[in-house]
Amino acid sequence: MERSLLLVFITIFLSSTVFSQVETRNSEQNEILSQYLRGVYTDDLSNVDGSPFLNDTFLPGTIYFDNQNLYANVRYDVVKENMQVQLKNEEYILKYGIKVDILGKKYRQFNYRRNDKMMVGYFEVLTEGDSPALSLLKKPLKKLKEGQAAGAMRPAKDPRYVDKTDFYLSFESSTYAVPVERRTKKFIKIFPKEHQDQIKEFMNEKGLKPKKEEDMQEVVTYYNSIVSKQ
Repeated sequence: MERSLLLVFITIFLSSTVFSQVETRNSEQNEILSQYLRGVYTDDLSNVDGSPFLNDTFLPGTIYFDNQNLYANVRYDVVKENMQVQLKNEEYILKYGIKVDILGKKYRQFNYRRNDKMMVGYFEVLTEGDSPALSLLKKPLKKLKEGQAAGAMRPAKDPRYVDKTDFYLSFESSTYAVPVERRTKKFIKIFPKEHQDQIKEFMNEKGLKPKKEEDMQEVVTYYNSIVSKQ
C-alpha cells in the first residue's frame, strides 16, 4: 500500500515538473514573440522573375537575444532589409538590432553610407573575432529591373530582380560602414593615414587586389594584427 502511494506521488511530482518546464518554455517563447518579432506582410510578386530573398527557403539559424538564443528556420529578405523567422508554423519578422547566424554565416546590422545616404541593414560579416578593429562586410543587393511590353519583333519581358554584391569596411572607431573602393590606391586611402604605407607594402608584397574577396579578407586580417600589437 505504502509502495503504491509512493509511486502515485512520484508520478504526480514528475508530471507537474514536466508541465512546469513546458509552461516555462511556452512563456519564454511568447515573450520572444511579443518583444522581438512582428507579423509578416507579403507582397504579390507573381509577375516578377527572381526572388527578393537571399534564399527562397527557410534555413536553420541561430537568433541571439539578450538573455537566450533561439534556434529556428530563418531567411533574409534583401529588398525589405529584414529577417523572417518560422515559429509555430507562422512567419514573423525580427525587429531591428537582433544578431542572426544562418548556416554558420554571421549576419549583423550596421549603419552604412550608400550613394551619400545613411542607411541601416544586414551584412554578412566576413571577419573572424567578436570585436575586431576592422570588419569586412558583404552586402547582398537586389535591384528590381523594369519589364518591357511586347513589341512588333520582341516578346514581353516581366520585371526581374538582378543580384549584386557590394563590400564594406567597418572600423570599430566609426559609427558607420563605408563602401570598399575597388581601385588599389583608393582602397588604401580608406585606412588611417598612419597605417597606409604598411597596407600598401603588404598588398604589393602579396600581390593583393581589392577586387577579390579573399584578398580583402587577407588585408583586413593583416590590419587587425598590426593594430592589436599597438
